[in-house]
Amino acid sequence: MDALVDRRIFERMVEDFTGWYTLKDKEEILGEFLGLDFSAGGLRVNSRQQILEARALNLSLVSSSVNGPIGNTALVVWQREIKPGWWQSGLKFFQPDFMRLWPLVRSEQYKED
Repeated sequence: MDALVDRRIFERMVEDFTGWYTLKDKEEILGEFLGLDFSAGGLRVNSRQQILEARALNLSLVSSSVNGPIGNTALVVWQREIKPGWWQSGLKFFQPDFMRLWPLVRSEQYKED
């Protein structure tokens, strides 16, 4: 079995964004992250700490292409230390909604060949 098989349902979009997370229904910011890419199903991020696993997290995404934070709720589905003090995580949205993330999409990613 090929370990590199891509099983994504939604196309991955590469964009510069940052953000922070809180526990669901709480306001205290628990950590921040640097976004690597996203899709309608979730996102991949780097952070200076491990992100809480098996907990519903409220995410706030910020980008220069968006006027205010974009909110969503997600769960950490995988996480690994990429170098000392840096973690990479895959987060899955509870309710995939690409329209909420649409402002992050750059038009040049959808040019016809």
